[in-house]
Amino acid sequence: VYKRQVLLDLQNGRYFSLNEVGARTWQLFNECQGQTQQILHQLETEYDAGHDVLENDFRHLITQLEQANLIKIA
Repeated sequence: VYKRQVLLDLQNGRYFSLNEVGARTWQLFNECQGQTQQILHQLETEYDAGHDVLENDFRHLITQLEQANLIKIA
């Protein structure tokens, strides 16, 4: 089953679509309180991709979410 998730920015009504890995990353981001290493470790156990690939994709997603004002990095 291919899972997608859509995030909605309530301030401007814009949608942001996540693929399966992005949706799982979003879920882990919330569960792990943004702890990058925990998130990456969990993704490594669930998906057949190397650490460097997952870390690069994770950082790219976080950058996109921050630019879309869907998250704020402290």
